[in-house]
Amino acid sequence: MFLSVLFIMNLLPTDVFAADNKVGMSAYQFDGDINKYLEEQIYLSVQEKMNEERTSEWYVEYEAPVYVKSHGYAGNQPTAGTSFGPTGGGFYYSEVGGPTVTATASIGGPWGNVSFSVDLGRCSSNTGYIVNAPAGDGYYKLYVNRTTCIKPYTLFTKHTRTTTWNKQYLTSTEVFKTDFEIHKVS
Repeated sequence: MFLSVLFIMNLLPTDVFAADNKVGMSAYQFDGDINKYLEEQIYLSVQEKMNEERTSEWYVEYEAPVYVKSHGYAGNQPTAGTSFGPTGGGFYYSEVGGPTVTATASIGGPWGNVSFSVDLGRCSSNTGYIVNAPAGDGYYKLYVNRTTCIKPYTLFTKHTRTTTWNKQYLTSTEVFKTDFEIHKVS
C-alpha cells in the first residue's frame, strides 16, 4: 500500500509514507488542457512546415488522445539505494538524462501501433524537483511513473495547381504526468 499526493505543475515536497517497500509517492502533472496544448503545438508546427513548402491550403483533423504509462527507476542512483539517516532527506529529480524506455500506443486505424521513447530522468546532486524520503534505517530508490499523451491527427494538404488533397497520418506526444514512488530496497 502507498499513499498519493498530487501537485499541479510543480512538485512540492511531501512527507507521505506507508509501511511496505513503496514508502511514499508524490506527483506533478501538466497544468492545463493537454489536448488543447497539443492541438496548438501541432497547428504551429504544421503552419511553419506549410509556409516552408509554400502549400496553398491545408487543414488538420484531430483524433481522440491516447494515454500510455511507462515506469522504471530514475538514473544516477547507487545500485544498493541511498540511506538518508535519522534526519531524512530527499532525491533531487531532473527530467533530463537517465534511462529511456520504449512505449507503444495502439491507436488503430491508419496509425496502427505507434512506438516512442520516454525518458525516465535521473537523480541529481542539487537541482530539480525534490522528492522527500523517510528518516531512519534503510536504503531507498526513486521510482518514476510517466504518463504520455499521444495525439493522433490527419494533415490534409493541397497545392495551388491541383484539386487533390494529400493525407498524412501523424502523431504528437507530450509527457502529461509524472508520479514518484520511494521504494525501500534494503
